[in-house]
Amino acid sequence: MMAVFEHTVRLAANHYREQVASLAEPMARLELIVTCIVLGQSTLKEGTGSASRRGAAMSREHLRLAQSRPDDLQAALDPLIALIAEQLFHGMKAGSVRECAPQRLAVLVYNLVATTVHTELLAQEATRRDRARRLQLAADLWEFCRRAIAAP
Repeated sequence: MMAVFEHTVRLAANHYREQVASLAEPMARLELIVTCIVLGQSTLKEGTGSASRRGAAMSREHLRLAQSRPDDLQAALDPLIALIAEQLFHGMKAGSVRECAPQRLAVLVYNLVATTVHTELLAQEATRRDRARRLQLAADLWEFCRRAIAAP
């Protein structure tokens, strides 16, 4: 499972990097990354109950690995956290993100988003994905993160 997580996270980080490349503002790049994590690639189209069950299974495995192999899981997450930290660093340079250790702030942002997504996926496992609900969740999470990282 570690190899699957490493591969999946690496692909996601590369995909998000491509998606944000055309955005000039670091905060816009961060918003897109947070939104993509919440929506997941499969939710860009209408979701199915099957997709919800797969997402919930991956969430359960992610949580299991966090408990049984936290160092390995953290290493697997490094490409995505590094991408978030990079955007935070650029935001600090632009004056839109408060001064802080970018890596530490990236971990906090990622953990908040991932934990919320895990909770949502597990709660909605047996139902059809509600795209409007997921979009609202992405907007609410981004607003929370934006306020937490914004420069004074």
